[in-house]
Amino acid sequence: MRKEVQKDYKSKNGQEIEIKRRVQVIYAANTERILMKERRRFRNQNGFTLIELLSVMIIMGVMSSVAVKKVDFITDTASTKALVIAVKELNIRESLVWSKMKISNDGYTTDADLFDALDKESRCKI
Repeated sequence: MRKEVQKDYKSKNGQEIEIKRRVQVIYAANTERILMKERRRFRNQNGFTLIELLSVMIIMGVMSSVAVKKVDFITDTASTKALVIAVKELNIRESLVWSKMKISNDGYTTDADLFDALDKESRCKI
């Protein structure tokens, strides 16, 4: 009986070892399948194609040219408005000088007096 028990024990132990080996093989196979799927997934992602890169660069070039035109228009408009405002300010100062000369005791004499008064006003402000 002892020999049979030992044989049963060995066979059970051998079965356990065989089961462990099978589990390891199945685990390794599953791991290999998962790794193969990951490799395939990453293998298909090679990056952007040349056509995609060129199209993006063309689009960015068009957008930048439009932006440059807008900025150029804005600066032209700003300088034009600055000139208009400067002329308005000059007209206002001239009218103030006229009114001061009319109110003053000396009164208006000539255009040279008016321009001298304007020059004095501008020097005082600076």
